[in-house]
Amino acid sequence: MKGNRTGYSIAIVGSTILKGKELREVLVEKRFPVKKMRLLDCKEGGELTEFDGEPKLVQKIGEDSFDGVDIAFFCGDPAETAKYLPWAEKKGFIAIDLSQAPPPKKETPIIVIGVNEGEIPKNRRIIRNPHPITISLSTILYLLQRAFGIQYSVCTVFQPTSEYGEEGMDELFTQTIGVLNFKKAAGSIFPQQLAFNLIPRVKKPYAKRYIDYESVIINEIRAVLGEEFPPLTLSLIQAPIFHSHPISMFVTLQSEPTTEEVESQLTNRQLTTLTTLLQDPLSPTPVEAASSDTINLGRVRRDKQLARGYWLWMVTDNLRRGCALNAVSIAEFLISAGNRKGSS
Repeated sequence: MKGNRTGYSIAIVGSTILKGKELREVLVEKRFPVKKMRLLDCKEGGELTEFDGEPKLVQKIGEDSFDGVDIAFFCGDPAETAKYLPWAEKKGFIAIDLSQAPPPKKETPIIVIGVNEGEIPKNRRIIRNPHPITISLSTILYLLQRAFGIQYSVCTVFQPTSEYGEEGMDELFTQTIGVLNFKKAAGSIFPQQLAFNLIPRVKKPYAKRYIDYESVIINEIRAVLGEEFPPLTLSLIQAPIFHSHPISMFVTLQSEPTTEEVESQLTNRQLTTLTTLLQDPLSPTPVEAASSDTINLGRVRRDKQLARGYWLWMVTDNLRRGCALNAVSIAEFLISAGNRKGSS
């Protein structure tokens, strides 16, 4: 990277969608060393927005849009992002992909800070910021495996509508108003009624059909934790909530720690700063987790029927802890690693 003490040249593609907005806020709050900011869009430009209190005009991507850029964050449509990720090699910038676009190379690293950041290959130009569920589950499973060993785990995840952008949130709002006025609820993103309801399948954002999204996320988790990691099974449920991923996890461990020992391991500040344990037995909830920087954990429960079985409940802000904070932390790690290399 060409950055120096005065900062780095940064580009955000998709800066006006929910992920991009959250990313802009996190960069400012963490005082990321930005020397120059470019806000880009794959399809159109001209929208007036801001960064760190200064007005910015979104520009449509052109051949010279990434000239001089050190780090580019891609937040938009995966199909559009896939067209521009290869430019990282051609233009010499680092691309951090938040879009879940198909990687141009199979070996593109998937990184969860606090778990596998040390596995970023030298001189790799493209890094994948994984799905928010991958970030939450990889962090917790890593800590449990490290301390107690895992036999297997079973997870149920409730998907918020913000995973589909402002359109998904607007559709839930419209459906809710419609149902309260005795009108039929329907829409383009959720063709079935979602308001006051649950849907037992989850669509991939920007996709027109339902797919085996569980396998996509499990493959990501195995890419982060290793192919030999103990068995994990996952079910995704579409929930009528705006923000945050609530997750119910059942895990069978290889040892029999107390619930207090499990909670202590998951919140040990010498191991992680990414989790918070809430003492209230009715917490955490999606509302409480919104805008939180950490994975919010409820009290751990022992299963009364199965030996070495434990129940965990966690809720993570999908846009913040589950996306933007990890992406910015990847960039900070790369800068730190580059500075260490330069001073050695």
